Amino acid sequence: MSVPASSHSNAGGWSEPKAPSPTETEQLKGFKDVVETCAGRKFDTFEPALFIAQVVAGMNYDIKYKVGDEEYIHVQIYNVPWLNQTEVTGFVDGQSLQSPFEWSVDGACAQDPPTSSEIEVDPEVLDGALVGGWSEPTAPSQTEREQLKGFKDVVE
Repeated sequence: MSVPASSHSNAGGWSEPKAPSPTETEQLKGFKDVVETCAGRKFDTFEPALFIAQVVAGMNYDIKYKVGDEEYIHVQIYNVPWLNQTEVTGFVDGQSLQSPFEWSVDGACAQDPPTSSEIEVDPEVLDGALVGGWSEPTAPSQTEREQLKGFKDVVE
């Protein structure tokens, strides 16, 4: 899920705050599941009212969602659509339409992300891998030696 390029600013800079177009509204509603998981509750109303976007290695969004009659939440999202990765990086409940975007460093979500011990990993995927550290040094293969020769000019 990504917002059309027409709403993006130059790489690294934030766009101006704006109300989303109908297409952008539907796309920003696509974050509902991840926002509800973060908030620890379900929203009957979930209408993006205002957003800004920043092009990075993916997209950063600051979105103001209307979740009640006069109730808004502010959500900061990092989205990498080509990796199917969406993460809530900021969440503030009990806001108004006029409230500025402000983020706490105390944690984004009401629900903590799973710890590494809670994540199931297929042992076959990790076969031969040294998790949490560096691998043992080995001599490079012929292919790796050829690839490394290309860096000779850079190093010298």
